[in-house]
Amino acid sequence: MDSQLLKTFIQLSATRNFTQTAKLLFVAQSTVTNRINELEKEVGKQLFLRDKKKVALTPEG
Repeated sequence: MDSQLLKTFIQLSATRNFTQTAKLLFVAQSTVTNRINELEKEVGKQLFLRDKKKVALTPEG
């Protein structure tokens, strides 16, 4: 497992915002999305609930 995936997960868990996470990690928002999707694929679970205004951890997250 890539450490960048874990760093992104931790930061997104704290901010609950993809845009803010991207700014804090100095990457594009699409990179954050791709990393979280990759991490979810690796663990086989959905880690975040997403809608247009909110991001929340799932029980698995």
